[in-house]
Amino acid sequence: MLDVSHYLEYADQCGILERAHEALSDGGILLLRVGNAAGGVRFAVGKWMDQMVLLVSGREFRRLHCRSVVEWRDLLSSTGFESEPVPMSSGTPFANVLIIAKPR
Repeated sequence: MLDVSHYLEYADQCGILERAHEALSDGGILLLRVGNAAGGVRFAVGKWMDQMVLLVSGREFRRLHCRSVVEWRDLLSSTGFESEPVPMSSGTPFANVLIIAKPR
């Protein structure tokens, strides 16, 4: 799931992770790219870009439901995953992190 989870309400984020956990077979991996809400100005730049994409594509302004990497990992843990964050913003103005999650 790349760059989509923050468009979902918090409860829906939890629900989709639960469904992903159920759907993954043994050895399956969930790749989740998120903007780290604890990423300061770099996070704010990414969030601003998401809002601009919504507006330019004719969609309405909407509240984004963002989390820090710590919060994402806590949510993943509570839905049955073990996870590892991998920074992926080097050379960019964004605070993106790839989280590699595997069912426990």
